[in-house]
Amino acid sequence: MRVAIIAGDGNLPVEIAKTLISQGELPVSLTVCSDPEKMADCSEPVLNLGKLKLSLGLKLLKENNVDRVIMAGTVSKRSIYTPSVLLDPVSLKIFMRSRKDDHSLLGAVVSWFESEGIKVLPYASYVARCLAPEGLISARAPSGEERKDIEYGKRILVDILRYSFGQSLVVADEAIVAIEAMEGTDGMIKRSGELLSGKMAKRKGTVVKMMRADQDERYDLPTIGPDTIENMHKAGLTCIAIESERTLVLEYDKVLEKAKRYDIAILGIERQVTNYK
Repeated sequence: MRVAIIAGDGNLPVEIAKTLISQGELPVSLTVCSDPEKMADCSEPVLNLGKLKLSLGLKLLKENNVDRVIMAGTVSKRSIYTPSVLLDPVSLKIFMRSRKDDHSLLGAVVSWFESEGIKVLPYASYVARCLAPEGLISARAPSGEERKDIEYGKRILVDILRYSFGQSLVVADEAIVAIEAMEGTDGMIKRSGELLSGKMAKRKGTVVKMMRADQDERYDLPTIGPDTIENMHKAGLTCIAIESERTLVLEYDKVLEKAKRYDIAILGIERQVTNYK
């Protein structure tokens, strides 16, 4: 029996596939992303599903003797509203019966796979080398003003994470500029740059990114990479705080290089232990 990676956008599925290969296991790829060719050198076969049509996906997995899957990479929440997904009987059933927040939808997909005899594996152990440490990560430390924004952002984010519609927000001068929703982190960063432009141009922004305290760690760990830092630079944001041990930093050296080039501070903050009731 084999393991498959359900590969969304971004480089995370590739990193996981490389780890599996180093452990002597060539994965199957079931791609639900815009760049399926990225998996060609690290998996066999590559099955391009396009959208998260679960009925067809299960058929393809079973045809390739898959009994374990790893869900990794970004899948736009907007994609679940497309006709091709909603016409899939299993996808429609899960969508109609589940709450529409990220935590509930992803949990329902995981439960469905496991009800079909396919185990969903946690992926953190395959990319443990990428987990953010606690403390200063970049060459530059956050300024006093940026640290105030981090502390303020943490207090707000801890409270709103329970609602599972995003994992990040942007703070400037202890004011909330933007909160991540369906557009994702990159979209939020771009929107923040637009909001802080013009008359507010002197107000540099800080990103705070954390994970819901009781999030199932089999999926949806917060992730940053070189594109995150590039997008922050374009938006005029100067600092990012990420939850240590539960945030992945992909292409670590490139992240550090870009952060140094753009004078962006990166701080690993203490893991949150809040319990939601």
